[in-house]
Amino acid sequence: MHIGTAEKINSLLKEINAILNRRLRNYLRKLGLTIPQTLVLTVLHETGEMKISDISNALNLADSTVSGIIDRLEKMGYVERFRLIEDRRVVKVRLTDKVSNIAKDIKANMEEFFSSILSRASQDDINCILDGLIRFRELLLKA
Repeated sequence: MHIGTAEKINSLLKEINAILNRRLRNYLRKLGLTIPQTLVLTVLHETGEMKISDISNALNLADSTVSGIIDRLEKMGYVERFRLIEDRRVVKVRLTDKVSNIAKDIKANMEEFFSSILSRASQDDINCILDGLIRFRELLLKA
């Protein structure tokens, strides 16, 4: 492969990531959440109670980073830490009743966010994007 092509792909991925993050941050601001907070809430909503290390692994983030996010979500009343009765050393995190209702809203808002972007694309464009992303993922998994 020509080196210029690899550089162009890398540059496009960085640019797409920056644009998506900027747009997503603005979109989530109305919920009073950051992207990392939303990711943690989504993982907990889909999986249930988890240890911080399990959340970290699921999101590919450091335990200390996730612990800080959990601290802020706990102050907001969205999550709570608790110890297992059978092993008091194990601390898990779960969603509170306060956030259970907005967790569904977050997922709906994320779907609406991407739908609003894709609404300007033709079906051929959407198929092309999906095909390219699937092919790229397959290449990454083989690497």
